[in-house]
Amino acid sequence: MNKKIGMVLATGILSASLTVSCFAADGNTVGINNWFSGAYALDILCNNAKQVIDTAGDNLQIFNDEGNAEKVITDLENMLSSGVNGIMWMGMFENNFAVGPAKMNDAKTYFSFYDKIPTDDDTKKQIKQMEYFAGGTSNDNYEAGQMMAEQALNDGCKSALLAGAEIGDPNTDARIAGFQESFEKGGGKILSVSRVTTGEANGPQQACDNMYAAYPEADCFYCSGESFTLAALTVKSKSASDVKVYGTDLNPTLLEYLKDGSLSACCGASWVTAVYSAIMLENAMEGHRLVDEDGLPAILDNVHMISVTSSQADLYEKLWINELPYEESEISNLLYANNPNVTLQDLVDMANNYSFEERVQAKFKAGKVSEDELTAAGITLDGEETTEEQTTE
Repeated sequence: MNKKIGMVLATGILSASLTVSCFAADGNTVGINNWFSGAYALDILCNNAKQVIDTAGDNLQIFNDEGNAEKVITDLENMLSSGVNGIMWMGMFENNFAVGPAKMNDAKTYFSFYDKIPTDDDTKKQIKQMEYFAGGTSNDNYEAGQMMAEQALNDGCKSALLAGAEIGDPNTDARIAGFQESFEKGGGKILSVSRVTTGEANGPQQACDNMYAAYPEADCFYCSGESFTLAALTVKSKSASDVKVYGTDLNPTLLEYLKDGSLSACCGASWVTAVYSAIMLENAMEGHRLVDEDGLPAILDNVHMISVTSSQADLYEKLWINELPYEESEISNLLYANNPNVTLQDLVDMANNYSFEERVQAKFKAGKVSEDELTAAGITLDGEETTEEQTTE
């Protein structure tokens, strides 16, 4: 049954103190947990999921975990008791993946993972065998840290301070490891690493303040997450030092710091993982799971983050911050209700092709951006960047 109906795409950020419901006239209800509503990157993930759910003509119900580890499971139980037809789940911590998937599968509720996936191979194998598992996607978070380490080394940095969320957060674990291993391999030295529990009062600022007070000779900060990057920028400002700051998760405020040069480099715009996971879930609820050659759903853990140069900042703001990266027609074509021939490979191709250049050219074809804007951003219509400002920021 083709459930696609005319919907208005809400491009504003979804946020809530508790639970938000967005109901279409009919269709399935999808539940999604937001680890901490009000955090820009997390809200954008929900907003990208909503675009897919809207395109499918379904309803979205958001549960706010409020940064509370216990609520990741209790909110999942609340979703199941409310009778949702499908769940997009951010399991947050490794131990939750040993509990949550079985609850959803036992309830015969289709589910997908978004942004965070289990890292244990045995756990992955067990989950992929579950009847109601639709698939999962996550960024290559190791690569995110690695690319920032390479940029720091290229900028002449020899010593670094690292900050991010608590140990056990798989995204931050991988980003910190990617930076540390790549930086040390390139001859750099890690002076200190601070990991802060989510929700800890003034935790990011205190961590960055304390590290820099102990190691004022540090050449740079690498921060995983917007709050830590902003804290490091505050340290830089109030100390009037030339310490460089590198980050992952690019929000509107950080984009302004990137434009004025205070922020040396940042990677992000990783929120499309929610698009891919929502597509997986919608197809599963239609009875058409996207499976590999073994007949099992996929866990894609290598979705690339994009880096943005200063010359591309305005275009990034227009196409990633003021609207969403994918057009409704592109999403519609990957839904079984509209395309009965859709396969896992179609989704894999969509994810593999994701880049700043690819998305900008898609927006050009959709009439959202001019050729002059592409040229100003150093991008030509044949997909090759111009030689102007080749340095990745």
